[in-house]
Amino acid sequence: MLENGSTPDVVIVGSGVGGAAFARTIASSNASILILERGGQLSTLEGVLDPRQIHRDGKYIADETWYEGNKPFGPWIYYYVGGNTKFFGAVTPRYRESDFEEVEHAGGISPAWPFSYAELEPYYCQAETLFRVHGSYGADPCDPWRSKPYPYRRVPDEQSIGKVRERLEKNGIKTHPTPLCSDETWLDYAPITWDSYPNTGDKKADAENALLRDALKHENVKLVSNAKVLRLNAAKNGKEITSLDVNYGDAIVTIKPKSVVVSAGAVNSAALLLRSADSQNPRG
Repeated sequence: MLENGSTPDVVIVGSGVGGAAFARTIASSNASILILERGGQLSTLEGVLDPRQIHRDGKYIADETWYEGNKPFGPWIYYYVGGNTKFFGAVTPRYRESDFEEVEHAGGISPAWPFSYAELEPYYCQAETLFRVHGSYGADPCDPWRSKPYPYRRVPDEQSIGKVRERLEKNGIKTHPTPLCSDETWLDYAPITWDSYPNTGDKKADAENALLRDALKHENVKLVSNAKVLRLNAAKNGKEITSLDVNYGDAIVTIKPKSVVVSAGAVNSAALLLRSADSQNPRG
């Protein structure tokens, strides 16, 4: 239940990888934490693994229309507990060291990140453990250095991929396996690998089973699904959020947390901020 006027310490908007990771990190703080997810729990129905329903019919894709200028299009996006990770392709590589540095492209310069690969490297190790990543260090000659080995051995090639790899290698093309947060038992579940196939169990690590589940073991952490945040309401000074309006059931519920974390994905986080325009922040 979501009660009008409730005052949790922290509200997290979105239960995808960002929101779930943050919830897991602060769960032991004893702060009252409320996670709001606009989607529901993913369930496996008859025909759930039919590739025609998944790829052709977009069985699980949100029924929405977005616009690029005046041109409408259907976004490839999912609204479920765990967010888009419930359908992602399980590929979990690290960025190269050079990716964190300034890079000159034909269209301009991509500025350096505010931190280096070396600073982030210990957190890569933590993430790979949480997401049960399978890999083979050194197989990819461009791999950055690592302080710990992969938690699990690499996933063997599927038969069809193995044949392709063999042909490429015979023609002098160097190949390497891709790190995955799943193992070969996924093939006992889905007819082909990874991308767009719904993950309702533990065969593939995702935000729900690798992060959110641990957070929800704490009594101070609560998840409410099917709760869409409509707008953030700012104080008169326009510099802090005092409440959120949430579409829950057949009503609009107002929540008044001490802190708000917006983690609804790159586009929907921006859309929420734009919807929250007021006199102090007319552009959102």
